[in-house]
Amino acid sequence: MDQVQREDLQKRLDRFQRGYFKWRRTGLVALVAAATLLAYGAYAYGQNPKEQPPKHDAVQVPIDSTGMRTTYANFFRLTGNSDEVILDVGLHSQLNLSTGPEAVKLTDRTVMNYYTAKKLQSALQTVITRHEETYGEIQLDPEKRKKPKPVRD
Repeated sequence: MDQVQREDLQKRLDRFQRGYFKWRRTGLVALVAAATLLAYGAYAYGQNPKEQPPKHDAVQVPIDSTGMRTTYANFFRLTGNSDEVILDVGLHSQLNLSTGPEAVKLTDRTVMNYYTAKKLQSALQTVITRHEETYGEIQLDPEKRKKPKPVRD
C-alpha cells in the first residue's frame, strides 16, 4: 500500500470515527429525552386524582386478625335497606344434578353502612384497574373468555 492510499484510508477512518461519535452523542441525547418524558409521564399519572384512592382523615387503628377465616367465593348476592348494605357470598358449583342445578351454598354475610360500602367500591375499582393495566381487560362474558381450539392439519 503506497502513501496516497494510506492517507486516503486514514481520512476515511477519521471521517467514520467523527460520524460514529456524532451518532453516539445524538443517541445519548435521545435516550435522555425519552427517559425524561417517561419520568414526567409517570409523575403526571401519579398526580391524576382519578387514579388515586381517596384520601380520608382516618386514624390508623391496630388490626387483630386472630380468628379470622378465609373462604373462597364465586357467587355473591347484594341487598340492602335504608341503613345498611348486605353482602352474602358463597360457592356456586355449577353442577347440574338429576334433580336440577345444585343450590348455591352461601357461606358468609357482611353487613356494612353505606359509607364503608362506598370506600370498598373505590378500593375494589382501584385494585381492578391496576390488575387490568397489568394483565389486560377482565372479560365477564364466559363465551368471550373461551380460547379458540387449535386447528389440526
